[in-house]
Amino acid sequence: MVFKIRLIEEKDNLEIEKIIRDCLIEYGVNHEGTAWPDEFLCRLSFVYSEPKTAYYVAVDENENIVGGCGVGKIEGVENTCELQKMYCIKSVRNTTVLKQLLDACLSFAKKYYNSVYLEILENRDDEKEFFEKNGFKKTNERLGDTGNNNNASYLLKFKTVGFLEEFFGEFFVELIGIIICFVAGIFICSLFPKKCQEELDIEGIIGIGGGGLLIFGLLLGAIVYLFKRRKDKK
Repeated sequence: MVFKIRLIEEKDNLEIEKIIRDCLIEYGVNHEGTAWPDEFLCRLSFVYSEPKTAYYVAVDENENIVGGCGVGKIEGVENTCELQKMYCIKSVRNTTVLKQLLDACLSFAKKYYNSVYLEILENRDDEKEFFEKNGFKKTNERLGDTGNNNNASYLLKFKTVGFLEEFFGEFFVELIGIIICFVAGIFICSLFPKKCQEELDIEGIIGIGGGGLLIFGLLLGAIVYLFKRRKDKK
């Protein structure tokens, strides 16, 4: 069964709140230290209207909401978001709904974050298996104050970008670096044309240019990486 996945609307608030609270009761975690006392559960459309946040709901063929999942910021943590409030009704848990919701959230997260963080209950083996099958890796690093004070949590993280993309930045930045290197080489040679012709053969020029290009590329990549870590994407 394929469900329609869309962004939450104000009219969905009470329906998704009921689903979340019913699931918390079912899991036996309707108490402090979980989402249960969250006063904003009844107006998630407002909570997830903030920049770089989103909440998706899954809708069946009768336009009934059967589940939802959100992407939220972590206070004090840059470039990593949290996968939040992923719940669905019991009758659809063996369908594609969770995967569809997860795909929608990860697609959104890739626009703004380098990784996605997740906390689940230690005893939820089915959830562990699901997320690990979908690319999440166990981590021992607890990030920020997520509001989940339950001691039995299982921490997972998902990288939205690869190492090279994260380190060197976007392709156009690398292209600019290459162009700068070539322009700089031509400029230096133009200053000392006779010296370059006398002392450097073509292999020497290529070697020096290649070495300079590599060093410059690494330095540029490091600068871009540090800049991207501090930049607040909009």
